[in-house]
Amino acid sequence: MTEAVTPARRQPWVLAAAALMLVLLAFGGVLAAVESDGGSRTASAPGTAEIRRIHATLHAIDRVCTRAHIDPATRRLLERDARMFARFARTYPQARFQIDDEDARPVSMLLVAREALRRCAPGAAAIVDAALPANMR
Repeated sequence: MTEAVTPARRQPWVLAAAALMLVLLAFGGVLAAVESDGGSRTASAPGTAEIRRIHATLHAIDRVCTRAHIDPATRRLLERDARMFARFARTYPQARFQIDDEDARPVSMLLVAREALRRCAPGAAAIVDAALPANMR
């Protein structure tokens, strides 16, 4: 007789985090609609490789932060990722790009990254937080 195999259940907070990510990305699209384009640009537009790196890093953070224990070396890597997000936002402050079929802006990317890092790497979350506009901290 074979036993029925039940599929693994995700923790409720993982689903909530994914939903929050989508909401924040959508929020970035709303910000894009209401912001004026009068800001100064430090670079024209991010390349496809940079967008892919941002996208992959956001997903990697989600996977890493589901672990029960984050070792010091991993925390340092997450802090490096946080600095990469901050640098991207400084370099392309007015950029518009797609992540998981959602319109995104640097601010929405920073909000998603900060939320993903908050539980597992507070130091990395603080780096991202410092890159956000003051009214979003």
